[in-house]
Amino acid sequence: MDTRPISTLTPFRTLGQRLKQCLTLCLLPLCASIVLTASSSNPPHVTLQQEGAYTFPYKKAGLTERQAAAYLLDRFAFGARPGDVDAVVQKGLERWFEEQLQGTLPEPELNNRLSALSTLSMANEEIVKTFPNPGFVLRQAIQDGVIGSDAVKGNNAQGANNADGKPYRAELLKYAKSKGYRLKRELHGEMYAEKLFRAVQSPNQLREVLTDFWFNHFNVSITDNQADQYVMTYERDAIRPNVTGTFRALLGATAKHPAMLAYLDNAQSTAPDGTPTTTSLVLDTMRNANGLRGAVQRRVIDSGLAKTARQRDSLLEKLPSELQPRKGINENYARELMELHTLGVDGGYSQKDVTEAARVLTGWTIFPMGPNANRLRDRLTERPERSKMLGFVREGDFLFRADVHDATPKTVMGEVFPAGGGKDEGERLLDMLAKHPATAKFICGKIATRFVADAPPETLLKRMSTTFLDRNGDIKEVLRVLAASDEFWGVEQPVSQPAIVPSVQTGKQTKKSKIQATNKQIPAAQATKPQTNLRSKIKSPFELAVSALRAMNADVVRPREVLEWIRKIGQPLYAYQAPTGFPDRAEAWINTGALLGRMNFGVNLALGSIGGVKFDLAALNSNHEPQSLDDALETYARLLMPERNISETLRLLKPVLADPAFTEKINAEAQKAGEMPQPAPMRPNERKTTREAEPIMADLGEESQTYDVPYKAKLEKSIALSGSALAQVVGIILGSPEFQRR
Repeated sequence: MDTRPISTLTPFRTLGQRLKQCLTLCLLPLCASIVLTASSSNPPHVTLQQEGAYTFPYKKAGLTERQAAAYLLDRFAFGARPGDVDAVVQKGLERWFEEQLQGTLPEPELNNRLSALSTLSMANEEIVKTFPNPGFVLRQAIQDGVIGSDAVKGNNAQGANNADGKPYRAELLKYAKSKGYRLKRELHGEMYAEKLFRAVQSPNQLREVLTDFWFNHFNVSITDNQADQYVMTYERDAIRPNVTGTFRALLGATAKHPAMLAYLDNAQSTAPDGTPTTTSLVLDTMRNANGLRGAVQRRVIDSGLAKTARQRDSLLEKLPSELQPRKGINENYARELMELHTLGVDGGYSQKDVTEAARVLTGWTIFPMGPNANRLRDRLTERPERSKMLGFVREGDFLFRADVHDATPKTVMGEVFPAGGGKDEGERLLDMLAKHPATAKFICGKIATRFVADAPPETLLKRMSTTFLDRNGDIKEVLRVLAASDEFWGVEQPVSQPAIVPSVQTGKQTKKSKIQATNKQIPAAQATKPQTNLRSKIKSPFELAVSALRAMNADVVRPREVLEWIRKIGQPLYAYQAPTGFPDRAEAWINTGALLGRMNFGVNLALGSIGGVKFDLAALNSNHEPQSLDDALETYARLLMPERNISETLRLLKPVLADPAFTEKINAEAQKAGEMPQPAPMRPNERKTTREAEPIMADLGEESQTYDVPYKAKLEKSIALSGSALAQVVGIILGSPEFQRR
């Protein structure tokens, strides 16, 4: 690793040059530390079922127990709060980790705070009725005659003369208010607040880290107007309860949740017209019965089908063609299920397999909600035995519609699904994918990328994959293997051949391989050095903000401004549009402009310029006043980054600290750079169907993402110290490249 002292570098001439060179210097070791390694002394497979069955090999990496505790808190938590390192050492590293795997520590203070957020306990049906999506409000207004259907096209005479081209907007807002509907920004605001509060305050830190990780893996987005109502309950009901269970349980929970069904369009995936369905096969059997019974059943069935068709046609004729539901198979979810959720892009499946899987999943949809769904909902609930006989299955908000499920034979990756199947076909498909070796490799690779390095060692991936398959996708067991490995702890691994650094390709992608890597050879002089994964991961903007708040022992009283800063430096929560989720590699987050934005965040936070946060910097040092700026820098660097080697950081920051106008300059530089755009998608969500109703109603009273939620807590003075000099020191430390590492 490059450990040249900063004094050997070309002197800085301007602040911009100084920052760029300082930041580049600190990133050079990162680039060298994320290479693949060759071997490990660990056994091929270790089963770790009970506390005490393993010991963390931190001593082999040259770490003290306190350094190891701090490292655990940086990787399996959102960073250490004051006193956390002592608590982990006192409890024992392995015992602490097991406790975190269970995730059952009491959290009364957090629960008390979350109890003020009324939407967190709402069921999906209540949310849909209270916070309807704009497209629904528009369709309902058209059906009630409040707005003419020609207004949707926005090209009538009245619309042409209107300033914004939407003459019906005021009428629509008035109509929504008369129905008692509330704006979705309120729902989203409480969802953002919950995520921030849990990450900062929860003692079950690993549960929150894994909730963030798995949500990103099974990504859905509030930018989709059909799915955004369900995103809060998706994290609450599908993700958080399953983060340390089995992968199959997590896969099934996400597959059946309304958010995923709506986001990737499986809710509208149906067998093409004329295709035998599960229900039609049952009805055919009944119609073909002999004698009087068959005659009666034919008459009842034909009459019922005709009545249903008339009711459907009556409803659809009121809607313009742009808003009518689409029919036929939709492959969006089936493709992402295989490419992103289980097998990976090189998982051994073909386009034919995707199509066949989509046919298997026809009829997997959302149980009807909202006023206009009463008729079908009532029919399903009032006569459950009849619905069950016809093949319908309800599980909470999930509904298997047997009347639109393709009941013809199918074959997926050599697995045959005979004709006449129903919901069981989809369950069997998920079983098959969850236990596939390609899934084990892909999922373990993503877990190791999150917790070990951007390019995790193959030796570790093999052991994790073996455990995944042997233990039926038990996430706890996989994490135990990872946490007990030499590779996780940065034990130096000899490299016997040139190392390979994979890098994600950007730009236009081929259909066959959306995510590809190229191999770049490292010079032989570097490749012969032992490699380590210690401190090689870079925090996302959310992780940066939360770790800073925890390190300062801060209390977030109002979350709005913190959330706005997280968005400004590149990570709008729950709003990554592509199903890939936010990338988890350093190059996606780090460049000179991004580091300027992060430094600006740290300085503004420490100076108290970010409202809604209270903290006491002097109390971090037991109210002992530092003797000088250099003393303050060293003291608070150790407090905010406990048990790290900070010598290089001190050499890096002392010249910056010597500039009395640094705060003003960093603000000016960051303002020039502007807001940091979120990372470009690894590929666009090109398979997502464009809905014409969404842009029409996108501005129906909606405001910024970071809607503030009301709290009874009183915001006290943000900073308790004798002056702003200490705050500037703390801000510089929080914005330093070393603090960006975890």
